[in-house]
Amino acid sequence: SAEISAEGGGRDSWACVVLGDLHLNPGEMTPFYKARDEIKALLDTQCGDVPDDRKFLVSLGDLGAYGIAGTTESFENAKNYLEGYGLPKRNMRIVTGNHDLEGMEEFKTDEENFQAWRNAFDVDGEQGQFVAEIPGTKCVLLGLSTEKFRSNIYSSHEVFISEEQIEWFNAVLDRYPAKDGYNIIVFSHAPPMGSGLRVLNGLHVKNTCAWLNHAQNNRMRRSFYRAAREHGSLLAWFSGHFHLAQDYEESISLLSGNSPGALTAFCQTGVIGPDSSRDQRRQSRFLRSNGTHLQVYSINHHHSDGGLGADEYMALLRL
Repeated sequence: SAEISAEGGGRDSWACVVLGDLHLNPGEMTPFYKARDEIKALLDTQCGDVPDDRKFLVSLGDLGAYGIAGTTESFENAKNYLEGYGLPKRNMRIVTGNHDLEGMEEFKTDEENFQAWRNAFDVDGEQGQFVAEIPGTKCVLLGLSTEKFRSNIYSSHEVFISEEQIEWFNAVLDRYPAKDGYNIIVFSHAPPMGSGLRVLNGLHVKNTCAWLNHAQNNRMRRSFYRAAREHGSLLAWFSGHFHLAQDYEESISLLSGNSPGALTAFCQTGVIGPDSSRDQRRQSRFLRSNGTHLQVYSINHHHSDGGLGADEYMALLRL
């Protein structure tokens, strides 16, 4: 765990649930429904002072079980599941994972597959990206989506962020500078190279699909690391992809920025489904801000009660 500073007051509160790779199995939804009930109860008990328009949920993609991933069926299943959390539609955000463009039998091209995903979730961003200002605060949620599967050069499972999306990303960071008091939280399926998070060398690194734009040229691959160093407003970055637990030493990694005091926390997000876990842990992330600090919690679905304690945050970040 990492504690960045002492806890502060209680103004401008907001909350966000982060779901890792879902891989929803229509034939075995019990663990997912139980996890959803745990999270909904958590939002009720822990967020009494948080206005409804400041409660968010972000899905990091990979929505369908192996065998149906990337299909219209997987998108519809996930849409129904996510709507069951009961949050306003504008407060539920989603990015693509590599498996979300794997509907090879239903769609001939990445473009068709990607458009079907956009249509299913009414995604405005042309590259599947999103930006959401949290009302009444200077906190901003930002999401990046992979756009290729069939047409990836090396590994089809590389999480590819296009030049256009990188330009958009940098423009959004410029729009919300640290000097004006902004804090940006980024969400992507895979983490950027240089994040320091635990990876699987024999799987993702070997197959050039561990990091964003892993197999691309150095400028495209390192652009996200440079952005984190250069933009003091980039407070935290959440990713999934590895199906690993949130309580390894390298499940949260801290990167110092170029400006004095600038820091970005990179945070691994686990999985809910028993068939997806690589270490028997089943976890999600819960973010809670009181206006001066952001607390990063682990929701432990493998515990009978969801496993979240009132003071068991894994990182405390100064806003």
